[in-house]
Amino acid sequence: MPILDVNGSGFYYHVDDFSDPWLPSETVLLHHSAGGNLHRWRAWVPTLARFGTVVRFDMRGHAGTPPLPHLRFSLPDLAADIARVMDGLEIEKVHLVGASAGGIVSLRFAHDFPDRLLGLKAEHFLSPEKGRRAGAVEIDGEWFYHNGNMPLTREVVPDVCLFFQTLEAVEAHEYDYSCWEQSLQAVDREVLTVFFNATNGPNWKNNANWLSDRPLNEWFGVSGTAEHVTILRLDGNQLKGVIPPEIGSLEYLLFLYLTDNHLTGEIPPQMGNLARLRILHLSQDELRGRVPAELGHLAAMQSLRFRNNQLTGGIPDELSNLMILRSPELGYNQMRGNIPAWLGNLPRLEYLDIDGNRFTGCIPAVLESRRGERVLPPKLPYCDR
Repeated sequence: MPILDVNGSGFYYHVDDFSDPWLPSETVLLHHSAGGNLHRWRAWVPTLARFGTVVRFDMRGHAGTPPLPHLRFSLPDLAADIARVMDGLEIEKVHLVGASAGGIVSLRFAHDFPDRLLGLKAEHFLSPEKGRRAGAVEIDGEWFYHNGNMPLTREVVPDVCLFFQTLEAVEAHEYDYSCWEQSLQAVDREVLTVFFNATNGPNWKNNANWLSDRPLNEWFGVSGTAEHVTILRLDGNQLKGVIPPEIGSLEYLLFLYLTDNHLTGEIPPQMGNLARLRILHLSQDELRGRVPAELGHLAAMQSLRFRNNQLTGGIPDELSNLMILRSPELGYNQMRGNIPAWLGNLPRLEYLDIDGNRFTGCIPAVLESRRGERVLPPKLPYCDR
C-alpha cells in the first residue's frame, strides 16, 4: 500500500499517468467526499489519466490515512493536507477536483493557496432523499460555503467552476462539463480577441463572427471542439501587423495557417508553448528576426514552413529535437551561417527547402544520401567532395 510520509503524516495515495510521454501534461488532483476514499474516483481515472497525471489520496481519518491523535479536524488543516501531499510528490500546481465535502475542502485550498492552482472544480451532488444541494453556492459573484462563512471571490480564483449532478447521473457516467468548457473557452476567446486587434482584424478579407458572442468554431477560420481552438486557418486573409505573444496560450492548437498575409515583426518565442502544434505555416509574409530556439520544444511538430520572409540568423540547433518533423521549409529568407548536419538525421524527413538564403561553407554529406526531396543551395559543394 503506497504511503506518502510528509512531516510525520502518512497519506495513502495513488498516482496514475497514461498520457503520451512526448507531450507535456498537467496534474489533476481528485479529493473525495466525507466518508469516502480514493477508490470513489476509480471510474474517472482511465479517462483523465489519458491526458495527464491523476493524483488521489485518502483524506485524513479515512480508509488508509490515519488521523493524527494530537490534531483536531479543521477546514484549514484539511486544505493544508492537499498542499502537504503536493509537496511530498513534488507537484507545484494542480487542477483540483473535489466531491461534496471534498469540494468544500478544495474551495478552502483555493482561498489559502491560490498560487498552486491551475483550475478548480467542486463537484456537488443533489441528494434525492434530502432534495437539497450541499457545498458552495454563488451569490452576487462570490462563492460561499453552505454555512455562509468565508467568501471565495472570483478575484482569488478566476476560473472556478461549480456544477451539480444527481447520483444517478454520476453512476451513468453522464457528466456535465458545460460550465468547465465555458471557462476554458473564455481563455481562447480572449487570446483570439488580442490576435484580431494586433493583426488589423476590422480590415481582414473575411472576419465573419469574430468578436461576436457566437461559439468560437463559428468564427471564420477557427475550428475546434466546444472548449478548445484546435485549428486557426487564415491564409491569404489580408492580416497586417504582428503576431502577438498571447498566441502561445492557445494550449490545444494543432494547426496554424497564416501564409500569404502581411505579418511583420518577429516570430514570438511564446509559440514554443504550443506543445500540441503539428503544423506551423508562416510563408509569404514579412517576418523578420531569428527563428526562435523555443520552437525546439514543439515535439509534435511535423510541418514547419517559413518560406519567403526576411528571417535572419542561423538555423537554431534546438530544432534538432523535432523528431517527427517531416518538412522544414526555410527557403528564400536571409538566413546565414553553416548548414547543420543534424538536418539530415531527422528520422521522418521527407522534404527540405533551405535554398535562397546566405548560407556559407558546405552541404553536409548526410543530406546527399537522404531519401526525399531536397531544395539546397546550388552553389555550395558537399562537404566530402
